[in-house]
Amino acid sequence: MAAPPKTLPELYNIELLDGSNYKHWSQKLLLCFEQLEIDYVLTTDLLDDSKTTTDADNAEPSTPAVPKTPSIPLDNATNKKLEKDNKLAWSYLLNNMSNLLFDLFVNFKSVKIIWTKLDVKYGSDDARKKKYIVGKWL
Repeated sequence: MAAPPKTLPELYNIELLDGSNYKHWSQKLLLCFEQLEIDYVLTTDLLDDSKTTTDADNAEPSTPAVPKTPSIPLDNATNKKLEKDNKLAWSYLLNNMSNLLFDLFVNFKSVKIIWTKLDVKYGSDDARKKKYIVGKWL
């Protein structure tokens, strides 16, 4: 019995990331990645992204560097699949960003690096907002 074909997620329903809508944007994009079964590239550090150091690294000096984890040796078929899935996720990720953010992250080839930098930059913003709202309420 053959598995049913994968349906492509409706990425046109996702509004572009502009910085103010990170929480919703990241959750919707993560759901699309899970549907395509490529969400593992957001957490797997198997690609060597050291060759893609650009001016985008210097654009945000307050952003801490992404911690390096040791690479896992893989066979050729697994490397090919990882590269293909990373490229697919990379294109979806960048195509759902505003032009300004696209220009900052287009030179990074690892989706994990981009995802981590976005989370550090915009993910912590919700904690500050909640703290402010709770403080005002109290």
